[in-house]
Amino acid sequence: MSVIFRTFQALVRIVLGPSNRAQPVRILIALIAALVIGVGAAATAPERALVAADWIAPVGTIWLHALQMTIIPLVVSLLITGISATAEKARAGRLAGRAFMTFIVLLWFSSAIGGALTVFYLDLFPLASSSAQALQGALAEKTPEIGTVPPFVDFIIAMVPSNPVTSAANDAFLPLILFTTVFAFALTRLPKEQRETLTRFFEALGNTMLVVINWVLWLGPIGVAALAYMVGARAGTAAFGALLHYVAILCGVGLVMWLLAAPFGIIAGGTGDAEGYSPMLEGDDDSVVRVDETRLDGSDDFLLLPVRHAFMMRDPAVQEATASFLKGGRFGAP
Repeated sequence: MSVIFRTFQALVRIVLGPSNRAQPVRILIALIAALVIGVGAAATAPERALVAADWIAPVGTIWLHALQMTIIPLVVSLLITGISATAEKARAGRLAGRAFMTFIVLLWFSSAIGGALTVFYLDLFPLASSSAQALQGALAEKTPEIGTVPPFVDFIIAMVPSNPVTSAANDAFLPLILFTTVFAFALTRLPKEQRETLTRFFEALGNTMLVVINWVLWLGPIGVAALAYMVGARAGTAAFGALLHYVAILCGVGLVMWLLAAPFGIIAGGTGDAEGYSPMLEGDDDSVVRVDETRLDGSDDFLLLPVRHAFMMRDPAVQEATASFLKGGRFGAP
């Protein structure tokens, strides 16, 4: 037991590593290394590995809950401010409406292709039943029972929440999203002063959630390592098979989407200096993504604007640059 814990402590030190190591690299190292340790421990000392997994699992669960607690306030704030900003732009002219509809069509088209490709690949290369069963046993003490499909009328009725707070507490996202959408459109009908006050409140709420997410993601390697060790110790080598299967499916979908991709430009957010918006990230950043990570080979244009990640799609400068790119293939002067 003590050997396993010392090994896991060494893993944490390796994963956190030097301060200049990119966070995605840390998380990837944590995932692979913890899986290796978990599988190795299960092969050499299975009983001790399971006991260690029971002790380590709460660390991963706490981290996952910390990440989940930001979802509802972030989604609500982004949806409200996004609809409000879109309505403001729609008042300004038809160009913003055309750009918005182009975004919607492209998003729906790419999502449909991605979903269809995923289903196709899963049918063509299904996950082995042994790996699926092993993962189900590792991730849940017991498989939840699948209830009956409700009648369509009941489904429609359930979409309208009698209490949106209860919907949020019960993770009923569809009723919550419907209420938030209605609230956002109602907000656009208020006088300008009241509308701007509420919009600024939800913008501040979204920015606050991004700060919290940065804190949680900074601890991501530890949380991911705990979850990966638990899966490796309980599922054994089946965990590797499932991971490789997931990576292969994801790469296959990404390859097709890349081949179908149209000319593209990149708009990055940042402060234009070495500080950035987030003290957790090295170099310039938009509070979530470093500017250096946004530069991709093959892009037709690149533009850096002083805007945070969550609010890029409704920033006026971003929208104007995007409209310019859609018309002429270049962002133009900001």
